[in-house]
Amino acid sequence: MKEYWKEVLIATLITVVGAVVTWILQSSQEDKSPTIVVIPQSQKSTNTTPITNPNSATPPKIPTTSGLTTQTQAEQDKLAKLRQQQELEQQRANLAKLQQELEVEAEKLRKLKQQQELEQRRANLAKLKQEQEDEAVRLRELKQQQELEQQRASLSKLKQQQEAEAEKLRKLKQQQELEQRRANLAKLKQEQEAEAVRLRELKQQQELEQQRASLAKLKQEREAEEERLRRLKVTVQSPPPSVTNNQEVMPKTAGGAEQLHQQTVEQPRSSELNWGDFLAEADLTAQQERQRKAKWDKWQLKMQRDFDQVMKFMQQHPQADKAHHKAWQQFLRVYAKDNPYSQKDEDMRTT
Repeated sequence: MKEYWKEVLIATLITVVGAVVTWILQSSQEDKSPTIVVIPQSQKSTNTTPITNPNSATPPKIPTTSGLTTQTQAEQDKLAKLRQQQELEQQRANLAKLQQELEVEAEKLRKLKQQQELEQRRANLAKLKQEQEDEAVRLRELKQQQELEQQRASLSKLKQQQEAEAEKLRKLKQQQELEQRRANLAKLKQEQEAEAVRLRELKQQQELEQQRASLAKLKQEREAEEERLRRLKVTVQSPPPSVTNNQEVMPKTAGGAEQLHQQTVEQPRSSELNWGDFLAEADLTAQQERQRKAKWDKWQLKMQRDFDQVMKFMQQHPQADKAHHKAWQQFLRVYAKDNPYSQKDEDMRTT
């Protein structure tokens, strides 16, 4: 702003100086016309000094009043013209000097203006460069901000994908654990069924072996009884000659002979097989097996119902891992303990 007013002041000064120079030149041209000098009457004097011509060889003439007036006027005109000429030359010299100074000042002003324009251009270029640099910095910061936002969006999207993948893996893991538990339960159920079948077959085998052992024992007892009866019969039919060592076999009195005959007649009745007891025992065993089978069916139904409840609880509460573990352990503990084929039969204990 200060530079602008400085330029305005210099331009105004140049305009004023130019107007003054123009006016002086016009005045000098007007002064070149002949000038008539009027001598006032007060300047006329009779006591004038005669003008002598030093170069003249003739003696000076004594001027008259009219001649003196004319000569004085001519001298005055000449002096006035000479003075005007000197003033004009002086004015011209002053004007030339002033014009030269004005040209120098104008050249200085032009150079100053060029310098100012150059400085202004440099300032504008620097400002433009600074603005471009600021714009470049702003664009770079904007680009960095956009890249940062893009990275944040990518990270957020990646995080969401990772969370979704983790959720999917967690659900898959839960599904696999559930399938594994179901497989374990199915395997446990199959093992329990196989164990029950094995125990039932083993029990049947044991009962069969026991029956076979009982039959073999009865057969041996019957053979031993038959052998004893046969020996007793032989002893009764042919008594020994001496009864000293056979007092238990051959009684001395008739009462003893009658008792021996009665024992010989009644003994085969006590050695006969009691098939009614065998059939009763077989019926009792079949009844116990039916009761055990009913208990087994009831136990399986109850286990399946509780297993479904445990699975439903796990599906409704997928996050409660500790509760899952407790429920599962309790289920296994109860049904591993409550297996009918792993307990002794109450009927067998009572009998």
